[in-house]
Amino acid sequence: MPGMDGIDLIRLVRKHEVLKRLPVVLISAREAQPANVLDLLQEGADAYLKKPIKADVLSMLWQLVLNKRKQNALVDEVSRQQAIIR
Repeated sequence: MPGMDGIDLIRLVRKHEVLKRLPVVLISAREAQPANVLDLLQEGADAYLKKPIKADVLSMLWQLVLNKRKQNALVDEVSRQQAIIR
């Protein structure tokens, strides 16, 4: 992306009120250093993939990301309910 890298993008998305809960899988033609991938994940990216990507791998990854999001939402809801009960 001209003028913006993956870290800039994920920070922008995570600050945006409407987009901040959007699952983000970053895809690049360049090989990233492990430390850079870790930074992306810590900033809120759900995954990082390097091109070329097989369709079945992308589909499986999206399912994992969405399942993780559902589990996190369930854990958050249980925590809210427990706080109300206390």
